[in-house]
Amino acid sequence: MLVGDSPVRLEALIRAKTAGPGEEVVELVVQPDHVHLFRSSPPTLASRQNMDRLKGDTSHELRPEFPHLNSRIPSRWARSHYVGTVGTVSARTIKRHIEEQKDK
Repeated sequence: MLVGDSPVRLEALIRAKTAGPGEEVVELVVQPDHVHLFRSSPPTLASRQNMDRLKGDTSHELRPEFPHLNSRIPSRWARSHYVGTVGTVSARTIKRHIEEQKDK
């Protein structure tokens, strides 16, 4: 579903919406059917609510710009997502994994 100019626009939206104090996009890969996002954020931000907001905001902005995103399902993003913390795996390992997704 993320084809044409929509991946570029989605990346710009994600970067803009995660540019608050203490937030940083460490690595980001947008693929046709999913997104890998490695970000740093303050511990005061609840990751689930933060992700729900990010997904809702980007869906709301992308739909009017890219009509093909409206065609198949009523909600642009699935409600599920995976959130992990860096600790058992190094930041370098996570960045490498996400970077490798660009070739797939």
